[in-house]
Amino acid sequence: MDLILVAVAPAVLLLLIIYKIDKYNKEPLKLLLLLYFMGMLSVIPVLIVETILGYFNIFRLFDTDLINLYDALVVAGFTEELFKWLIILLFAFRHKEFDEYLDGIIYCVFVSLGFATIENIFYVLEGSYQVAILRAIISVPAHMLFGVTMGYYLSLSKFSLAASNQKKYMLFALIIPILLHGFYDYILMSRFEWLIILFVPFMIWMWVSNIKKLKVFYNDSKFRNQYEQD
Repeated sequence: MDLILVAVAPAVLLLLIIYKIDKYNKEPLKLLLLLYFMGMLSVIPVLIVETILGYFNIFRLFDTDLINLYDALVVAGFTEELFKWLIILLFAFRHKEFDEYLDGIIYCVFVSLGFATIENIFYVLEGSYQVAILRAIISVPAHMLFGVTMGYYLSLSKFSLAASNQKKYMLFALIIPILLHGFYDYILMSRFEWLIILFVPFMIWMWVSNIKKLKVFYNDSKFRNQYEQD
């Protein structure tokens, strides 16, 4: 039981932080909890699809690091980000409460951390407190950052006036998180040990770039709130 609490805590803490950031036009808690719960449930289809895609990894027939690239980019990155993206499209994208840019990030982070909660429980129960600490510092926040990226582009798609931009940003909302997730996993899975030197710079870049995205939409929310009050 203690391990489960330790596994759940990082995602809950990050959710509280992101919920506090959305202070000018808060989203309905009922909607956010739905997205979090759907993110948790998405583990089921993700595991099924990942198992199927893993079975068809033809690179296992050869002694090549493409095995790891396929597992990182296709099995993990593509599958996990696809289901997060689909959940947002089904439950939030056309919701009446999705009325400002920051909302897209909030929604995607809740879905991402819902998935990360269950995934983290699996890993921690198979590991130890050391695994829990490492994943709390690296893996769970990484899912949040993938969610920020996805939400950023989904909001750009939602509020773009040009149909071409709507389609472009909608595609970006899926493809860019897949690439980020795939590269993140590949660094950790690759046979090329020298790649690990890229991990810290990559994570720093992820944090800096996504904080900038979050700040842009936070400022937009703040401005809208001030404008409405005036």
